[in-house]
Amino acid sequence: MKTELIRLLPPPGLVPRCPEPEFNGTTWGEAMAFIPTLQGALRRCQQQITTLNHWITQEENQP
Repeated sequence: MKTELIRLLPPPGLVPRCPEPEFNGTTWGEAMAFIPTLQGALRRCQQQITTLNHWITQEENQP
């Protein structure tokens, strides 16, 4: 008898896709004004990664 371990992949909605916001400015002021946009993108990406890690932990702890 042979036992085979099958690993499930996370649902596609949980796989992080972290697009980088496009910056089209040319001045320091425009760059400074763009910082909140970058911070928001990083926060969204981190939330996706946290959600994925939570899902992985749940899958690993299931009997």
